Amino acid sequence: MPVTGRIEGRPWRDHVDFNESAALMRHLGTAAAIICLYFTGKRPQENGAESYVMQHSAGSKYE
Repeated sequence: MPVTGRIEGRPWRDHVDFNESAALMRHLGTAAAIICLYFTGKRPQENGAESYVMQHSAGSKYE
């Protein structure tokens, strides 16, 4: 299949080799995760901090 993606008007690759597909899929998955985390406003470190605050706040039912 021809590569149709372009960067500054030029094709970003001449071709995609089948043996590169696993690495390209990892890059795509990483990029998708970064975009989702950015748009949701949640960072991985914040999940742990939020749980800690909920468990240790005054009058918490979790204590």
